[in-house]
Amino acid sequence: MTATIRRISSAAVASAAFLVALPGYCQTFLTTETNLADPPFGMSQVHRFDDESESFASTADAASAFQGVTLLDGVVLVADLAEGRIQRFTLEGALLTPFADFDVPTFLESDGAGNVYTTQFSLGPAVATRFDFSGSVVGTFTSPSANGFAGIDADALGNVFIATTSNSLEKFAPDGTFLASIPVSATPLDIAIDEDRQRLFLADESSSSEGIRVYDLSTSMPIFLHTISTPANSSINGLHYAAGVDAIFAVDSGLLSNDPRGMQLTMDGSVTATYRPLGIDVALDIVHRVPEPATWALIVVGVIALVSCWNLRRCNATGGLSLNANDSVRSLGEGRR
Repeated sequence: MTATIRRISSAAVASAAFLVALPGYCQTFLTTETNLADPPFGMSQVHRFDDESESFASTADAASAFQGVTLLDGVVLVADLAEGRIQRFTLEGALLTPFADFDVPTFLESDGAGNVYTTQFSLGPAVATRFDFSGSVVGTFTSPSANGFAGIDADALGNVFIATTSNSLEKFAPDGTFLASIPVSATPLDIAIDEDRQRLFLADESSSSEGIRVYDLSTSMPIFLHTISTPANSSINGLHYAAGVDAIFAVDSGLLSNDPRGMQLTMDGSVTATYRPLGIDVALDIVHRVPEPATWALIVVGVIALVSCWNLRRCNATGGLSLNANDSVRSLGEGRR
């Protein structure tokens, strides 16, 4: 009888694992540029990968120049530098009305509270902007000394961190008050924050083999911890931290490697997945999501559980099962000889 229960439990676990492993369960979005020889920007696209297989590529307009990408409430947001707006796409790639108008948006990020952040990189002043979930501006962050901003993200307390083109990392209070600036031994581009473990990841464009730097955010100022190895000749310019899998998603622009792609990295730098759109010239940014289980998937799991319970009850009624004092399963006839 114990073997029967084990088979039933194993079937339930295996079925649930099967649902998790279905194609499309993990979705990764990349922004890219193609045909750079065609002025002014070539063709911009946002690609979706289901696991490591490309599902589709979408664009907004022939004049678009996509940069950063992030997710907000089941919608894909893309910074469109040329059109001067933050575009919205469905998860299936359909273009929606713009999220917000903004002059030359470049880096783009969202936080756990539903805010969206963007910067104008070196094309604009050192001013960053925070939007709420509706696309309304609810905050700005101005550097007292930096020439321009690059990547931006916020921690769980709402403190905002911005990489600058002056090779520094700046910290702002949630209300926009400038707190401090620390120099970084890197050419910083994008950043990503692990809100739970209080870690900041910074893309270092100047390193072709140690392209990600890790900082501790548990104190008042970021403290450098270590680097994460990246594939040889890579040029990391886009980062995303996925809490659900405790992994870094990074983009190699292809500038040095001639292999523009997205990657999933463990904390020791091992590449566990690769996202390689065909025919592109430059990869720009990346974001990853694990969708909530579909309703039908939950129904299937529930049915499996009900069938398992029914089988156990039937076994008990027909000759059946009981628990001994040690909570081990035995047939009702056992131990009575």
